[in-house]
Amino acid sequence: MHTGKAAPFRVPDGYFEELGSQIRSRINIEELGGTEKGFEAPPDYFDQMNLQIRTRVLIEEAKQTGHYGFDVPQNYFDTLGERLNASVRPQATLKKLWPAALKYGTAACVVLLAGVGLFYKQAEQPKKNTAEASIVHTNTPVADQYLYDIDENMVVEHVQEEKASDLNASPTQEEVENYILNHYSQNDLISAL
Repeated sequence: MHTGKAAPFRVPDGYFEELGSQIRSRINIEELGGTEKGFEAPPDYFDQMNLQIRTRVLIEEAKQTGHYGFDVPQNYFDTLGERLNASVRPQATLKKLWPAALKYGTAACVVLLAGVGLFYKQAEQPKKNTAEASIVHTNTPVADQYLYDIDENMVVEHVQEEKASDLNASPTQEEVENYILNHYSQNDLISAL
């Protein structure tokens, strides 16, 4: 008697053909196990099982809907640069501490100072032929010391010799002033007052 209703249960294809081999495999496994109790559940298995099941269900639902829980607003990446620039305050301009012109200027000053020092060093050194004359006519501390070391009698003799050779010539006021300014330092003039 067939009522036209479909059977509520269906047997999988090839179930009865493979049933014998599955039963034999099961018997072999139990014989090899011997006196063992069977399988043991890992510690905390039942405590964490509920969380694992819920997580697995959420993952499966996300795969089916294509929604993984993260949404990006529309045109988010198109306006990202503008929003970042607006939120960042402008940075101060950076200035180099040693611009190239300052480096070259410093080098030029060093060379200039070395040249001036060399010039004055050569000016202080007496010439071979006119050692005393160059010392007297330079405005350096060495020349001033040389003038202080001259004995008064030597100066008087020199003046008398000049008078004897040039009896008719007398210096003008301007020549005397020039001589004093050219041959005496300011310190000498101040100390003589």
